[in-house]
Amino acid sequence: MAGRFSCYNQIAIVSSNCGKFLLGADWRPPVELAQPIPRAVKKTPFYVAMLRMQMLLCFAVAIGMPGTTAYAKWQAYLLQARGLSAEGHVIGVLDHTKRRQALHSLSYEFQIASGKVVQGWDDVGRNYFDQLSTGSLVEIIYDPQKPERSAIRYPGMEEIFVFYRSFEFTLPIAIGALAVYGATVWLWRRQYSREARLLRNGEAVPAIVTNIRRRSFNGSYWIIFDYRLRDDRPNHPVRKYRIGSRTASELEDYARSATDQPVALVDPLDHSRSQLYVRGYGIATLI
Repeated sequence: MAGRFSCYNQIAIVSSNCGKFLLGADWRPPVELAQPIPRAVKKTPFYVAMLRMQMLLCFAVAIGMPGTTAYAKWQAYLLQARGLSAEGHVIGVLDHTKRRQALHSLSYEFQIASGKVVQGWDDVGRNYFDQLSTGSLVEIIYDPQKPERSAIRYPGMEEIFVFYRSFEFTLPIAIGALAVYGATVWLWRRQYSREARLLRNGEAVPAIVTNIRRRSFNGSYWIIFDYRLRDDRPNHPVRKYRIGSRTASELEDYARSATDQPVALVDPLDHSRSQLYVRGYGIATLI
C-alpha cells in the first residue's frame, strides 16, 4: 500500500546532532505552549461535530427502535379493536428464511363493503401454511378506516401480524445498540479528556524523533512516531505516538510540524504518560 504515494516511501530519522541541539540551554517551546499553566484548551470543530452525530444516533436508536415496535403493536391493537372480517383467497405462497428465522408468508386479496379489492400479505404458522395453496379461502380481518391494514385470522393464532412486522425491533436490541453508541461516545470523551489534560497541564519538553513509519490502507493514512524525551534513560522503552488523516498531504504537514522542532507534553503527575506535540492535530486544541 505504501507505493500509492511516493512521499510515503521515505523514512525520517532525527540525527544525534539534532538531539544535542534540542537538549541545549537555548531550547524554547513553541509560543502556544509557553503560555502559563493551565493553558486554555477548546474542542476542535471535528470533535464537536462527531460528538453531536453520536448523540443524534443515540437519540435515534432510543426513540426509533422502541418506537417502531410500539407502532407495530398499535396497528395490531387497532385491528383487534375495530377490525372487520372478510373472506379472501390466497394469491401466492412463500416459504423463506429471514434473519435466521423461517417465515411462511401468504399473499391474499379480499373485497371490502364498498366493493374495492384489496391485497395484502401476512406470516402464518407452519401448520396452517401447509394446509393452504393458491386459491384457498382464508378469513381476513381488516381496519375499515385503512383497509390496507389487514391480517389473516386462523385457528391457533396467538398474535396479529401486520405488514409492519418486518420493521419491529425488540427492547433488548435497542438497549444493545444504545450500549454500543454510548460506549463510542464515552471513548470519544475519554480521548478528549486525555488530550486536553496534557495540553492544559502537560510540561513541554524537547523530544527526539528516532523513527517515522508511514502506513496507508483503504484511503486512510497514518504515521507512527518513535520518540524519546530529554530525561529518558538509554534503556527506556521507545515511546510511540500515532496520528492519522484522510489525505497524505495533510498528514505530511503534521509530520513536518512534529519533526521541525520535536516537543513532547508530559503529564506532571505521571511521567510515563506523554504525547508528541503536533500543532493543529487532535480533538483538543490550544486557544
